[in-house]
Amino acid sequence: MSEPAVLRPRFVVGERAFAVVGDAWFDRAAGEWKGRAVFLPLDRSLPRGVSSDALASGVRRADVERRLRRVTDRALLTAFRAIPLPLPRRPRGR
Repeated sequence: MSEPAVLRPRFVVGERAFAVVGDAWFDRAAGEWKGRAVFLPLDRSLPRGVSSDALASGVRRADVERRLRRVTDRALLTAFRAIPLPLPRRPRGR
């Protein structure tokens, strides 16, 4: 995608809230375009955004972008749960 497409402006998983954007890239090894979801924490529960494995693939970038825009909440939840999460930020001591 020329610019990441917002898949969900607010997506809640348990007590965590994320903005979810789609990211397409060309996988040279596979010779195809792939797309993933990037979960950007809105609540600072994670130190940085995290990316899913590929949720869509295809010969043309436009096809992958279209598939990402149609991804279901269930698929996003499954993709999120499969991500090894970094440790949450800890407040600095005084």
